[in-house]
Amino acid sequence: MLSKLFEWFNIETKEHTGQPRVELAAAVLMVEIIMADHELAPEEETMLRQRFAETLKLDREAVETLLTEAKKEHDETLDMYQYTRVINEAFSAEEKFALMVDLWRLGYADGHLDRDEDYMLRKVADLLYIPHSDFIMAKQRARGTE
Repeated sequence: MLSKLFEWFNIETKEHTGQPRVELAAAVLMVEIIMADHELAPEEETMLRQRFAETLKLDREAVETLLTEAKKEHDETLDMYQYTRVINEAFSAEEKFALMVDLWRLGYADGHLDRDEDYMLRKVADLLYIPHSDFIMAKQRARGTE
């Protein structure tokens, strides 16, 4: 019985590293973009739910759970480094590019890009080590001008 307890404890220790999950890290960055201008337009929240569902292949209930969790993380955190670090460790260059496209889509979801959203997009791109040419290409793809 004691060995079973130790096995369970070891599994729990390995699974709980104190780092956010990859999907939560990406979701927090998405929330960061739509909240950069301190206004949450209905179009932005709709786009956010759409990106969660399409990119992460989540059903409606999972989307709502992740959205609630991401908003809570966003409200309780002061920096994005912990989230970008998780993404840098887990994502390939192609996956980071796809995330950047989604972030640009969120920035433009309400019809215009606020200067605070632009600043946050640039900051995230820097933290994700996305080359400037890919940053611009992601913007063009998100706007449909590529």
